[in-house]
Amino acid sequence: MIYQFRIKDCINSTYHEIAELTDTGIGTLNTIFNGLKEEDFLIQITKNELQMENRKKLLDKWIIEYEKRLKPTLTIGTLRFLKKDDFYNWKDIPIKKGKTIWGGETASGVLIN
Repeated sequence: MIYQFRIKDCINSTYHEIAELTDTGIGTLNTIFNGLKEEDFLIQITKNELQMENRKKLLDKWIIEYEKRLKPTLTIGTLRFLKKDDFYNWKDIPIKKGKTIWGGETASGVLIN
């Protein structure tokens, strides 16, 4: 899923709005916001206004943690079409909204023809 928003555009939205926008659980958002506050990446400006701080430092930290924690869990495998003929006719495969996901070169080919 590609998200078309910037964090600063929704940081002051309700958890419900952010959860719906990002397909994330409200409990997860609470954990994320608390962690960002604890590490001074999210500052309380007023009662109802938050502001992101040290974005470059946060991005650098995310990159390091991605390499250490998430990347090693990603699996690279050999994928195949369920029907042999679909290999040659992949553009004709019906797309099921929310179920069909193309990646890499195929996705870019579909997007830009």
